[in-house]
Amino acid sequence: MQLQVGQRVPLANLIGEQFDFEIEVDFKATFPLDVSAFGVTADNKLFHDDFMTFFNQPIAPNGVVEFSQQQTKNIFKFHLGKHQVPQVEKFIICATVDHPTASMRDIQSGTVDLLLNGQQKARFNIQPELFAAEKAVMLLQVYQSSGTWRVGVVSQGFNGGLAALVQYFGGEVDESAIAAPVIES
Repeated sequence: MQLQVGQRVPLANLIGEQFDFEIEVDFKATFPLDVSAFGVTADNKLFHDDFMTFFNQPIAPNGVVEFSQQQTKNIFKFHLGKHQVPQVEKFIICATVDHPTASMRDIQSGTVDLLLNGQQKARFNIQPELFAAEKAVMLLQVYQSSGTWRVGVVSQGFNGGLAALVQYFGGEVDESAIAAPVIES
């Protein structure tokens, strides 16, 4: 299934009653991008810094989300059956540009794939022409609505990069260490 910006789909429509699946984010760009998942509450606030999953903190509590990289692919393995913190209602996959002058508009292309047992069940093509000066973007969310897990394409950007993204989620950024944010919940 090809997903579009703003589209929301029950997860069961894509993978049946499975709770273990992967989301792969892949960029073609001449500069590095960092990809992370934020476990947030209903009002988009980071529940706890343990729920920010990325290269430096690859496993969320109870192993509900695990991060790994294989060449240019950023892989999030979801194990929703292990989810034990009801306050965390959403997991939002985000990307930030790790280059002083580049923005999301400067990527060549990008994809977000939802996979079940290695088979693609849904894809969102990231379109660089939809961005201007954004250095960070919320790509996709896996969230609960009325007790049902769903997937939604967000594609919302932030000109301020990682700092603006972390602040949006209610965290505080140590400005002297932008590359390594300090998030306090």
